[in-house]
Amino acid sequence: MANTKISGLSSASTPLSGSEIVPLNQSGTTDSVSVANLTAGRAVSGLSFSAATIGAPSSTNLSIQANGTTYITVLGAGTNNGFVGIATSSPVALLDVNNTSGGTSGGIRIYATDQAYARLNIQNANGQAWHLVAGNPGASNTGFAIYDATNSATRAYFDASGNITFNSGNLVQGTSGKGINFTANTPASGMTSQNLNWYEEGTWTATDQSGASLTFTANRTATYIRIGSQVTAWFDITYPANASGAAAVISLPIKNGPTHDASVCWGYITYATAITGDIARNQSYFYPSTLGGANVTNAALSGVRMIGTAIYTTI
Repeated sequence: MANTKISGLSSASTPLSGSEIVPLNQSGTTDSVSVANLTAGRAVSGLSFSAATIGAPSSTNLSIQANGTTYITVLGAGTNNGFVGIATSSPVALLDVNNTSGGTSGGIRIYATDQAYARLNIQNANGQAWHLVAGNPGASNTGFAIYDATNSATRAYFDASGNITFNSGNLVQGTSGKGINFTANTPASGMTSQNLNWYEEGTWTATDQSGASLTFTANRTATYIRIGSQVTAWFDITYPANASGAAAVISLPIKNGPTHDASVCWGYITYATAITGDIARNQSYFYPSTLGGANVTNAALSGVRMIGTAIYTTI
């Protein structure tokens, strides 16, 4: 082969296959090596690289270093193949970021310069998409939002003062006995709980519990509200004409607790003399009785209209 300067050679076809042979001087001897083996088994450094694929030998981790320190590791062996670790060489998730500084500068930063909003997009195989958004989508760049991208709706928004707004849906209690905790407030010395764990409201029907099988006339729908352990029940009934000598007993919507007796407050009653409504502990009814404590019979209440409010607790 005639001697030819390198500059006079024709250009090789690219990309190279790796099987091409080039000469080199090794320990004073001219040898040859394939392009594929030029850097095999040794570290390669440079100021800039451009490649379609960066790989590591089979069953070997791929590391990315700076100043001699490994910052990114891609596992290539074991059950966690393909896991990527940032600041950890042993990632335990597809992307594992290890903030070793203990400060707020570690982690992952997602940044946007305007109301396109910085957001983390989370999707599942069913096509549901949720965004964690720095800002209030469509409104402002402040605060933090949970955005339902599937239905184009902000479901929850945390403003810069720490207030939470639920734009749709309710705050649903997931476990009985859990609720809103008020322990940040200074309680009275006898405090036994600062957890608000119950709310209920509805309608009920006052019924005869004396055994006489009487049917009351409901002049208005009876209602009740329970907030925490306190129950308030309202009723407006008229007793039927009857001759029953049994003591009058009227139902309540919720059972009274084991700690306190209670009573009914009358808003209006057509009975001739003053009576009370006694609510005994652990009972779901009350007795109309005289101020002296004697039971009032069904017959004595024949045709009587009574409008009352029962206030008691479940504790």
